[in-house]
Amino acid sequence: MFTLDKVLVITKPVINGYNSTCAICRNDIISDCVYCQNCKSFKPCKKVTSDCGHKFHYNCISRWLIGHITCPLCNQEWVNERYI
Repeated sequence: MFTLDKVLVITKPVINGYNSTCAICRNDIISDCVYCQNCKSFKPCKKVTSDCGHKFHYNCISRWLIGHITCPLCNQEWVNERYI
């Protein structure tokens, strides 16, 4: 039998009660998206949400919306996009 001396708990950040991972690139929403990391842009990576409340990096969701009109997670129409 063994005992634990210490336990390290790792959690992902949550923003306004929602999971804070971009479902498209799988990076934390508070960090840069894959596109911004590859471009090595000095501009901050923008984050957006819609009426459904799901959050994405702007570059990730804008590529998705080229061929779709719905949120990739819940299939609600992507309306009233706003920066967070």
